Amino acid sequence: MVIPLIPGQKKLNGINFAGTWYTEYEQFSIQSITFENIPNPERTNIHASDEPPVIDTATTGTFNDSLTAWDFVQTLGAGYQYQSFSFNTTDLDFGMDFYHPWGEPKLTKEFIDFIRNKGFTTLRLMFNPGNHFVDDKHTVDPRFIKELKQATDWALEDGMNVILCGFFWGTQFRPDYNPDRVRYEGVIANEKYQKQGEELLTAVWKQIATAFNNSYDERLIFETLNECGDDLHPEHNHNPQESCAVCKKDFGIINRYNQVILDTIRASGGNNAKRFVMVESYGASADALCSKLFKLPKDKAKNKLIPTFHYYPMGATPEGIKMFYTRGIKQQISSLFEQLDKTYFSKHIPVYISEIGTLRAIPLLEKINYVNDLMAEVTKEGRSCATTHHFDGGYAGGDPGPTIRYYNRKTMTWEQSEYLDSYIYAARRETYPLSDAFIRKNEVKVASIVGKNLLDSPLEIHDFDKSFGLNPDSLVRSVPATYKLEITVDKLASDAILQIGFMDLNQKWHEIVNEKNVTITGGSSKDGWCIAVKDETVTITVDEALAVGLESAQSIGIGGKNVRIKSIKIVE
Repeated sequence: MVIPLIPGQKKLNGINFAGTWYTEYEQFSIQSITFENIPNPERTNIHASDEPPVIDTATTGTFNDSLTAWDFVQTLGAGYQYQSFSFNTTDLDFGMDFYHPWGEPKLTKEFIDFIRNKGFTTLRLMFNPGNHFVDDKHTVDPRFIKELKQATDWALEDGMNVILCGFFWGTQFRPDYNPDRVRYEGVIANEKYQKQGEELLTAVWKQIATAFNNSYDERLIFETLNECGDDLHPEHNHNPQESCAVCKKDFGIINRYNQVILDTIRASGGNNAKRFVMVESYGASADALCSKLFKLPKDKAKNKLIPTFHYYPMGATPEGIKMFYTRGIKQQISSLFEQLDKTYFSKHIPVYISEIGTLRAIPLLEKINYVNDLMAEVTKEGRSCATTHHFDGGYAGGDPGPTIRYYNRKTMTWEQSEYLDSYIYAARRETYPLSDAFIRKNEVKVASIVGKNLLDSPLEIHDFDKSFGLNPDSLVRSVPATYKLEITVDKLASDAILQIGFMDLNQKWHEIVNEKNVTITGGSSKDGWCIAVKDETVTITVDEALAVGLESAQSIGIGGKNVRIKSIKIVE
């Protein structure tokens, strides 16, 4: 490997060799280091490859032509997502030997067996060549496709289904992207970049379709996109709004991307002309999938398309984590499937949830109850639906922390196995037996917060410069079914006001003064969004429906103007 020095550099203070960031372990050897005075040295291209394209040479292949998408989805069982092929760091370019910046090593047959032996029957492989392109014609490094093909073959040999998902994250649009250090290709749903997005998707999917064709039967499924949104429209990215003019255009772009991908797959002929294809909407949002702006692509094959989305009602990040399985989350799940009934199932169109999951830090019995209820909806008679559980590459030892990884790769053991067994059993319409001792040990007991001051110290607010964030989890099973919020204040001026609102699970903001059956004493509703403070104590009634909304909220905020908040209490 040739690494040119900076022109004019006369001295080196040292040379440092270090492992890749976020990897738990890494081994490499250095044979020798030499310094040579070479005119115009050329840096070694770590992605250069003279390997030929990967081509599936089988001229014929088996395929169950009579199987419809509706029947097929019901056979997929419990899915496992492995993402070593998904994306690469934008900080530096590490070449083919580096896969995932979160520390996931290359896939092995042993690990595929480990997954299958647990009871998972479908493997979802997100692939994103990322910085594994070898030229400016969108040519993917053949070594990358070979690795993807090897993983697919191992899983199919184990009797699993495999979903190959085209994951094209627009990382090159991030502020920290540095094209001088790493060459990266991605795609976003944005009008300015639509043309190059279509070119990239066409080129990459043509290479995938060429590498995976007649040698693979119906158990290999293609999935068009993975959470493709508009990174240049951040206010609605991955949460599109039908009323937004930009989102309307972006929906059209996503629809076009899906059509381009499907046409490319079908044009490759052979088994790909009839292969099952999962089609994802804007940002993998459930609302987007049910939106009138989303359209399934036109398909020459009949009954081979499967709409898909992602779903994390218990949170997918430390910021959005829900520590309790609440009544509101259960209601949201039921409402979602009622919408899917109307939009898809009633029309005999299946739906696949290609990512679900929970963070390990959530109490074990809470997420077992959640996943049992979710999978009861998924497998309900009259529906054709299945799921894949997402597993990230975060460390799975000791402290559970903010990760969705439930295995230890070093010891080849599962963490919180009862939760995974509950999911796998539920995917088969069975109930995993939990002992009374296990339930007693893991049941979460919550102390009442009625009458307690939720503020650590008084909060003085002059012009919405400060606020108090009430943790929605603190309201779960710690308050009565109905109650009052009692807020004691000092008015700092005659125009003192309070504002109280919450963000629901669908990322919609609610002003509490506008909720049904709310009665305010010690103040009055002002301008339809806040409370004009009159007395030292302001009380707000919370009925059962609002209580459910508050405990299930993503966030609850209390702010104001010209007011000192001395205490916030729940009172009966």
